Amino acid sequence: KAITDFGDYYMAINDSKNAENFYGSAIQHSSDYYTFDDEDLCVMLTTLFVKYANALTLNGKTQKAEKHYLFAINFFEKAELSTPYLASVYNSVALLYEKVEPKKAYTFFRKALDIYTKYAKEDPIEYAPSEALTLNNIAMLHWRNNEQIKAIQYMEHSLKIYCELAVANVIYKENIGEGLNNLGLLFHDLGKPDDAQKAYFKAIAIQRTLALVFPQRHLSKLASSLSNLSNSYLESQLTKAKKVQIEALEIRRKLAEDNTPITQESLVHSLTNMGNICYKLNEYEQAQVYLQEALPISRNLVKINKKQYLGGLAIDLVLYCNISEEISPQKQTNKLYSELFNIADVL
Repeated sequence: KAITDFGDYYMAINDSKNAENFYGSAIQHSSDYYTFDDEDLCVMLTTLFVKYANALTLNGKTQKAEKHYLFAINFFEKAELSTPYLASVYNSVALLYEKVEPKKAYTFFRKALDIYTKYAKEDPIEYAPSEALTLNNIAMLHWRNNEQIKAIQYMEHSLKIYCELAVANVIYKENIGEGLNNLGLLFHDLGKPDDAQKAYFKAIAIQRTLALVFPQRHLSKLASSLSNLSNSYLESQLTKAKKVQIEALEIRRKLAEDNTPITQESLVHSLTNMGNICYKLNEYEQAQVYLQEALPISRNLVKINKKQYLGGLAIDLVLYCNISEEISPQKQTNKLYSELFNIADVL
């Protein structure tokens, strides 16, 4: 226990490498105590395996983490301890599997959900948030697998629980705002712009209120929802799309003053979106202005992480070339095309 406490200390100060070492040492010292007869000891040892697996996950050792998560699950199941803590372990394993083995991830998410649903009926304040989060995780899993209808069903169930929780605790408004934005994206994927816009409007209303109180935390989310709403207008209501995207751009300009890659990338997205909208409206000179601002930022991001940002730079260059040809068909754009072809070779 003393060695485990050292591991807990290092995890608390975000030193997962030292935490891994201490948890690993504690496991070696506990090998003689594995038992299913003493429930308290069983829980303590299983918790140790989970802590070790958590540290391994943070250190990028996912295969080793998986082994210890599964060992902990086996320990719990043999001891017939179906507890919320076991549900959290199921969730951890599911998150390891979600991108590589989605069917396994779904199985573990469902096991976690069954436990949380059971306990939420007895104590909703304590366990309903975990139930809602697990429903959201399953929705996101279906979304990644292009199963939008299933994803919407789970997302709506999750939102229903968060709305009930928010009556007594406004902290869950944030979850509602994020869930509604994702719901809008799902409806957009299904080609249902009206339903998407209804979800975005609700998300934006919540995020505006939250941004007034906690701007640093919620302004970026508000800008994302506004940008998504703008995109939903692109097919038939370009003027509305432009108006909404301008607001998103104004927010992102302010946020980008911190000069971090995340805020700079978001700024580029809005600038590119504005360029695209103006291009569709035949406002070529204005579109060119937006792209002229976006391109230097995109190039700087590529210097930071070529793999992550090169594709975005290519999109900006293609749009800028199209715009330039509309303004001055006779003008040479060989330099831009040369840069674009070089990117294409890399991609």
